[in-house]
Amino acid sequence: MDTPTTPLRNSNKRSAPTENDTPLTKKQQQDPIIHVGYHFMRTVEAFILPSVLIEKGLIRANELDDDINYSDFENQCWYAYGKLIEMSSCVDRRLDAGASAASEVGKLVSTLQQGSSSAKSIDTSGIKTNIPTWWSILSPESPPIPKTKTARGFNNDITGQLLCPVALNWGDPEIKQKLREGTATIDGRLVNGGDWHNFLYAIPYDPSMPWVGVFQGPLLVKAFRHVFTSPSSAQVDENVTDTGSSTRSGNAQLHGMTKVTTGSIAYIATQVSFALSSNTTFSRNTRSLDSVTFYNSIIAYLRDPENALETKELLKWWDKRIFRCEDTAIHGNGNGSRNAIKAARLAAAAAAAAQRAT
Repeated sequence: MDTPTTPLRNSNKRSAPTENDTPLTKKQQQDPIIHVGYHFMRTVEAFILPSVLIEKGLIRANELDDDINYSDFENQCWYAYGKLIEMSSCVDRRLDAGASAASEVGKLVSTLQQGSSSAKSIDTSGIKTNIPTWWSILSPESPPIPKTKTARGFNNDITGQLLCPVALNWGDPEIKQKLREGTATIDGRLVNGGDWHNFLYAIPYDPSMPWVGVFQGPLLVKAFRHVFTSPSSAQVDENVTDTGSSTRSGNAQLHGMTKVTTGSIAYIATQVSFALSSNTTFSRNTRSLDSVTFYNSIIAYLRDPENALETKELLKWWDKRIFRCEDTAIHGNGNGSRNAIKAARLAAAAAAAAQRAT
């Protein structure tokens, strides 16, 4: 499980950032921080602005009181801040420079935001466009997902079923109508983004074991491959990895990513939810399909220490499907033939030495 770091910098006080919204020059667009912004948003934190989490992180890094009780939001910022420092030495150096020049931190957060926004826009467009094709591959006998986004969501029986909260029955006409009207309730409260959808599950939801199959839905695997491996890899069977037909390096390879993260699962789940919906922007305005609450609820679950065992197994499941990561205790380390040759050479050398000695 990707665990939080403790990025303390008490010896070098750093200044909190100020937002810089000036357009980036061509030179700035080639800045490696842009690429950090791409990868950070996809794998660590998708919705908290870099300016906010860096400001919160800098303040907390310089706190001398260890007994402060922080909110869930502050802890989420702290986690993301630590991962950002860990991800790039360029960020660390620029924050150090910003200790004496706040404008440097302002440029840093502006560039990170540029990268984040660009990557999110690319991914949103790609998943929105390709999800009807993935669905036709996964369920060729099913009616298609509409290509027009406004015809999706609870307006359509297929996307409505996929987006229906697992605690509700889409087959009930009354529930279906209430979901379309935004008046559906669970335990007396209105449905919100924290009520997870059917598409997240690889198997039918079991209320007695709600953790079984969650975040393993086949649409998630296809969307993950589209973003992190290559668009072509999303067209193959979900039980195998990329066929290698793509001539371009995927985002995972470009950023040296070899393990799936909790943030990347939450991000892809949110992108798929948005693609299936009729919403036109990521926002909190549609209560039942609130992308930000949905994302944060997944992050909170996957990073909760009480769920550490389930999360560890889930990440192993994902690593096997995306990166072909196997348990070396069962499958070995891939050095069988090399080790055999090495052992034979050592044995031959030992025999020759013994013969010379006689």
